[in-house]
Amino acid sequence: MHMKSIYQKTIPSLQLLVGTVAQVASEFLDDAESRRRSPNTLRSYRTEISSLLTWLESQGVVGMDA
Repeated sequence: MHMKSIYQKTIPSLQLLVGTVAQVASEFLDDAESRRRSPNTLRSYRTEISSLLTWLESQGVVGMDA
């Protein structure tokens, strides 16, 4: 059996995030759900993202572009 060295890393391809901040957050949560993250993890993500979205809105940040 061949085992990878702990020093080998797989770097996923980078993806540009474009759209409203809320859309990007929603896509992140959808992805986390599709990856079968635990209910507690999803709840934590939603709580943190909600706080982040509130803060971003208060700073006037509503969109992300490349």
